Order: sequence, then C-alpha cells, then structure tokens
Amino acid sequence: MLSKRGRRVLAGKERALKGVLARRGVLLASGLLDARVSREVPALLQRAFADVLEPFAIAAPPAETASVLTALERLPIVGRGASLAFGPLVESRGSVRAAEIGLTQLCASESARRFAEVLAGAKLSGPTSMKVLAQRAGDYSGPSTGHLPEDASARLGYVELELSFGTPGISRQLLVHERDGHLQTPHAIDWRGGVMAWRLPRWRYTTPLETRRKSACRWQVSHTYYYVPAEQVAPPVEPPPSMRN
Repeated sequence: MLSKRGRRVLAGKERALKGVLARRGVLLASGLLDARVSREVPALLQRAFADVLEPFAIAAPPAETASVLTALERLPIVGRGASLAFGPLVESRGSVRAAEIGLTQLCASESARRFAEVLAGAKLSGPTSMKVLAQRAGDYSGPSTGHLPEDASARLGYVELELSFGTPGISRQLLVHERDGHLQTPHAIDWRGGVMAWRLPRWRYTTPLETRRKSACRWQVSHTYYYVPAEQVAPPVEPPPSMRN
C-alpha cells in the first residue's frame, strides 16, 4: 500500500521522518500511500464492514451541568460516527471480514510495526488493538487525549498509526491538535489516502465532516503499539573477534 516515498520511510531513508514522533509527537501526511490503491480502499471497506459497523453518538452534557465552579468545565469524550474493533482476539463478524480481505494481516504485519518504529524512533511492541472507523456528513470526534492511566504497559506513552481514506465528495474536515499546551494546530485531512501517526496521550479533535455528496465518507484504520522499555531492548549482537574484520 505504500508509495515510493512511503517505502523510503519504511527503509529508514527519509531523514525528515525518522523519529518524527519523538521530536513533534505527531505526523499527518498525504503522499505516503499509493494513490491508486488508496482510491480502491473505501469501496473495499464499505463492502466488508457497512453492515457490521457499530454507530455511536455521544453527546456533550448540558452546558448548565458541565461544571460546579465557574470556568472549570469537565467534558467527556464526545463524537459521532461508526466504528468496529477487529483482530484475532476479537470475536465478531467484523474480525472475520477483516481477515477475509487481508486487513488483519496488514495491521499485524512486521512491516507495519517497522513503519511505526521508524516514525517513533524507538522499539515498539504490538499491535495491541485494531479498529476501523467511518465518518459521514456531520460526524466528528470531540477533544480527547488517548490517555490510558490504568494501563501499566502504556506508562511510556504509546503510538497510534492511522491510515485514512476519503471518498469523492468530501469538502473539508480539519484535525486540530495541541502544540505548546494549546489546541492551535489545524490540518486539513480530506485526503484520498493519508497517514496519521501519534505519540499519545495528546489533545486532538476532528471537526464535522463537510460533504458535497450524501454518500461521501472518510474511512480510518487504526492500530496501536506500546513502547518497549529500554531495559527490554536486546543490545546488538557483537560478532566474535575472528569475524570483525
């Protein structure tokens, strides 16, 4: 699925993207996936998952009950769309469909993990979870951090790798993430094919999907990886003295 540039990233030959998550915490990029393949993916995901996706619509609480002290609102995760977890450890029709079209194999592949490791600049384990998301006109994801305080394995943070595929008819969608403690960095993500990678936790949200066609949709396939603690990373094997020269 990678473009020529994407394959260079995988090979560690794109210096600007090696360890980008360690430096900036986020990568949002088009041009890393093959354009022809990206155009075909939405129809494949539609056929595989349209009848098994689980719609969700989590509304914000009434404004007058969102805080007990002035200017100290507490906002839970809100949003609207349809999603589905899949993978070998998830028993569902969606997992069967994902395996049939090769999606599970793609997300669980050594090359996908290696791609994430190049961006992270660190050794990773996983993937620990896999999910497909569909957003149609008006769907959005409210501000959230991805923080997992109850998960000891995520104490170093974790990496989320997302493949995004838009259909014709999308007018605009923005993703806004934090920089220097403020939600001040917007990016247009109305790509036909793009890669989003994150070192989480990190504040982010997506605006409602604006469309010109009723059928327009942005599909997203995400999988997550944990950082491997330094003490668990095996050091490089030194060749015996007779083989060093």
